[in-house]
Amino acid sequence: MIADAKATLTRLMLRSGADPEKTKIAFREVVADSRASGHVLGELRGLRQLAFVHYNAGELDEAEAVFAEGMRRADETGWSWGPYGFDGRFFGALVAYIRGRWDRVLELCAVSPMAPADARAGLAAVALPVAAARGEVGQIEQTLPMRSLWQHDEASAIHSGAALIELYGLRGDLGDARRVYDDVVGLHVSVWDDPDFPGRIRLASMLVGQYASAVGRLDRAHRDDLLAQLPELTIEVERAVTATTPFGPEGAAWWLRFQAEAARLTWLSVDAPTDADEVASLWQSTYDAFTALGEPYEAARSAARWAQVLLASGHDAQAADLVALARETAVRLGAEPLLASLPRVATRAVRPDVDLTPREREVLLQVAAGHSNGEIGSLLFISTKTVSVHVSNILAKLGAASRTEAAAIGRRKGLLD
Repeated sequence: MIADAKATLTRLMLRSGADPEKTKIAFREVVADSRASGHVLGELRGLRQLAFVHYNAGELDEAEAVFAEGMRRADETGWSWGPYGFDGRFFGALVAYIRGRWDRVLELCAVSPMAPADARAGLAAVALPVAAARGEVGQIEQTLPMRSLWQHDEASAIHSGAALIELYGLRGDLGDARRVYDDVVGLHVSVWDDPDFPGRIRLASMLVGQYASAVGRLDRAHRDDLLAQLPELTIEVERAVTATTPFGPEGAAWWLRFQAEAARLTWLSVDAPTDADEVASLWQSTYDAFTALGEPYEAARSAARWAQVLLASGHDAQAADLVALARETAVRLGAEPLLASLPRVATRAVRPDVDLTPREREVLLQVAAGHSNGEIGSLLFISTKTVSVHVSNILAKLGAASRTEAAAIGRRKGLLD
């Protein structure tokens, strides 16, 4: 009882803004006192809370070490699947994912079939982000057990929900991605009465990121539909940012990520020229935040998207360095979707003497206006297939990796005048 009272008092200290170093010392005292008195749950509870003090401060390696200590003590005392004991394995796997130690994640999540069903479902939920980052879309059909856990476990809902948004996006099912977002938010409203939960920032960032990655393949109507969702999502995320206290390094990184993804979606969708320097600045800040946090995968994705904007602005050398960094991380982690996206942001030499035919200039003008190949064909009275050939030739002549980049290069070189 004394250990429980101390743990409660220490949590209150943390929430009231007390010195984190003093809070760490207080939790270490809780752990030591509980261990000395044989109060296993008090010890495990203290280790869990201590790990979260480190986690919320962005001290991920320290957090992972304390979670590992909690898991070890839970195994030694027979509480591997009990309250607080299981948390060491679950959150240890989560931190290992953030730090880019994905083999360790899978090792921690590969437990005996004799383990409790809810524990196995929870570990499958925290392993799902690895599958998503590696493009294993077949995992979507295997997620029903973990989805049934969502209403009982907030962490499982957020982390597997974010992974499912990514998997549906990779499969091209943007409607299903949005439904996953709505389902997780709905549970927070109906079950936990918490519409402005911090995880909403990450979920919205993932969703808008999938929209931005897909928008180049969509016609105007679908692009407009995605853009129409952005104002409401932005309001919701801003509310979550305001409601989240304390707002640690991880939350700050995802808030920057949301702003950068929203700017990317607008930049890739809107007909009028968007300030590429402003978009690039947001991605630079996002990259810096994830790098400082020690999250290599999200830093690499931010580098790739920053490079995409830089290429469209003519900053090829800087973009090349970012692409090389992202490629190294993608190869090391086996992140195939990120690796596959890199050729679209790889540097290509832009010929100084671009010689477009009159028809190619007409097509480029319509591309810059945001029209699809079918729409361009109708406007110019040519077939969609012919438009596709013209677009391919334009991309090759300009050294562009995408339609958006071609339009930006065309503007820069005066080809749209």
